Amino acid sequence: MIAGVLPIILYLSAGWYPNWRAEKEQVRGMSGAPRLLGYLAAKLKINPNIEGAARFAAEHTEGPLGEDLSKGLWKTCLRTHNSVEEALFKFSQKWRGWCEELSRSIQLMISSLSERDEGSRKKVL
Repeated sequence: MIAGVLPIILYLSAGWYPNWRAEKEQVRGMSGAPRLLGYLAAKLKINPNIEGAARFAAEHTEGPLGEDLSKGLWKTCLRTHNSVEEALFKFSQKWRGWCEELSRSIQLMISSLSERDEGSRKKVL
């Protein structure tokens, strides 16, 4: 009896469970995507400063997205990334497999800063 059940338990604990847990964390992280994008857009509409917007979004977004964004900003402070734009780009690439729209939205927000007049910048945001 034990010889028949033990392999199944080992398979579930060693093979299936870690993948299930990782996927569950990723899905939980994606629930914060609309909030993160909202924080970035709102802060950029008020003040077109990507550093301040990224910091604001990282401080107020909970879960894996907020943690990863905070890590990326920290790497900017440590000069692992050359700029906040690079940190945001790498952050968006990391999450691209789970949410293509998140990556695209972040890249559009970064590109909105190169708009010449405020009206067209706010239109992109």
